[in-house]
Amino acid sequence: MATKYTDRLLSERSSLLLMTLGIAIVLLIGGFFLLGGEAGNNDGLSADKFAHFGEAIGGVVGSIWALAGVILFYIALREQRRFFEEQRKDFKTNRESLQKQTAALELQTQEFQNQRQELELTRNVFEEQSRLLEIQQFEGTFFNMLSLFQDLIDSTHGDVRTPEGNRIAKDIKGRDFFDKCITQMKKEYNAACEKREEDAAEGSPDFLEKEKTFTIHVYENFFDRHQSTIGHFLRSFYNIVKFIMRSDLSEHDRQVYLSIVMAHMSNDEIGLIFYNSMSKFGRTRKGETKLYDWCEEFGILENMYQSCLMAKMHKRFYPKTHFRF
Repeated sequence: MATKYTDRLLSERSSLLLMTLGIAIVLLIGGFFLLGGEAGNNDGLSADKFAHFGEAIGGVVGSIWALAGVILFYIALREQRRFFEEQRKDFKTNRESLQKQTAALELQTQEFQNQRQELELTRNVFEEQSRLLEIQQFEGTFFNMLSLFQDLIDSTHGDVRTPEGNRIAKDIKGRDFFDKCITQMKKEYNAACEKREEDAAEGSPDFLEKEKTFTIHVYENFFDRHQSTIGHFLRSFYNIVKFIMRSDLSEHDRQVYLSIVMAHMSNDEIGLIFYNSMSKFGRTRKGETKLYDWCEEFGILENMYQSCLMAKMHKRFYPKTHFRF
């Protein structure tokens, strides 16, 4: 209440009234001196009268105008203070608004992070579903190929012949045919060894390489006579292994599926793969020894029996494979 009364009292209007009052006093006193001088003295205003007039004006009007100036100065200070208070309120309001905007941005950031996490989880689910679908497709093809491979082995039949073309076994079927093949290969190897001239001592550096060349020659001669029968078996095996190796499976999973394939094969069948992988018939069209390299890398032949080899020392042809004998 007192503040409102003071603001009303000390206002521009009050200052204007005081200034007007001062002007009125100047006019009143001036008129008094002029009229008084004309009535009492024909000589007009003297220097003393003019001095008294100035003192009266300066004493009264000067004080009134000084008061008006003080009021105006007070008003200026008061308005400046109000302006600063308004600015402070604006700053406070802006700060609160900025804080709210910051909080809103933080909330949006948290929502974006939550959405990103949800998208990552969704993507992981889709990737897992895609991976499972790929595995299902792979396994469907794999086991279908394995089933056809087993049917091929069971339906294999033919004659086993000597290098001279004599038939020693007629129309042998299934796994018995592969057993007869290994037996005949051993006989041909032993017969060739009896006719072989000693071209390198067993302990010499080039002995193993010469023995490998000699053994492959024996095998390739045997294959030439029986390729119509065992060729399908060897090509089917290669295609199954290639299908596994070209998939996106991990190394461990590849090992698992290769083990499944080998578990369905007899020792005699593995023996044929042992020698075929080193021969020219086990190479690709570009001359690459992929099957031999895969056998070494994954130990495909490590569970074969010694009885399936033409000679025990031939296991040295696969130096990276840890055979069980």
